[in-house]
Amino acid sequence: MTILAENINDCQSFPLSVRYQSKPASLPYFVVNVFRSPDCMNYTKSNAHFQEHHWDIRIENVDFDILVHKADPVIIDPTRIPEDARVIVPKHTSDIFLHDEVAQQILKLKPTGMKLVPAQVSVETPAERAKVMRALAAVRRKWEPRIEEAKKLAALSLSEALGIAIPPACEAQLREFAGTIRKHGEVFDLREMVRETQSMRKATDVLWPHHFICVGNDGRGGVFAVDTSKARTDSGPVVYSDHELMQEHAGKIVPHLEHAADSLAAWVAKNCRTPKLR
Repeated sequence: MTILAENINDCQSFPLSVRYQSKPASLPYFVVNVFRSPDCMNYTKSNAHFQEHHWDIRIENVDFDILVHKADPVIIDPTRIPEDARVIVPKHTSDIFLHDEVAQQILKLKPTGMKLVPAQVSVETPAERAKVMRALAAVRRKWEPRIEEAKKLAALSLSEALGIAIPPACEAQLREFAGTIRKHGEVFDLREMVRETQSMRKATDVLWPHHFICVGNDGRGGVFAVDTSKARTDSGPVVYSDHELMQEHAGKIVPHLEHAADSLAAWVAKNCRTPKLR
């Protein structure tokens, strides 16, 4: 399935390639394109449940559970939508798939800060795949100056900045990781890794292990970190800890196994794309 989706980071449209697992009888689906606006800000965080994907779902004054498949599409359970819901704002993602009945229920709520667009279903061909990668390469070219800046902070500098000894295999993967593009269009920056890790160390409500390096977050308080103490022939495992669980366990990191990855390379493969420049 090839969907034209909105890149919410710079408001440029580019195609995303996603796998379609449901039966054709379940069509149509809708893609939610999210636009930044005042309506998207300052809502209380929901009690959303995540699996494989890391969406930031926010809704005003209510709990909102979503059911997520291990791969695309993301399905929102219509029975979980409260009658008094007024604002449903997915953030930091370009596409969420809704059954038609769910889309109709959401439309009745007159939501703000979002737009429902019919999804076009097709079998992805090599030509379509090439089109996707060309579009992502264009995004990469736009970010090239920042990518080069990101690479200037080598893993050795990162080790010095964080005051930890980074194993050689982990250093190699961190170097390779610099400059990759997250699926929603952001460029990973090693300087950001330093800032996030130092911020987590200073947090008063989190007992952040000194040997953990923060490599990302889910936009709702959950963090992804490389456990360098377990690095052997690769970077060491990537763990995910949900903010709510950390609060429940007095700030301790409580890994979610379903969000874990055996190595940084495996996590990058799941969360990032690195198209070749032409």
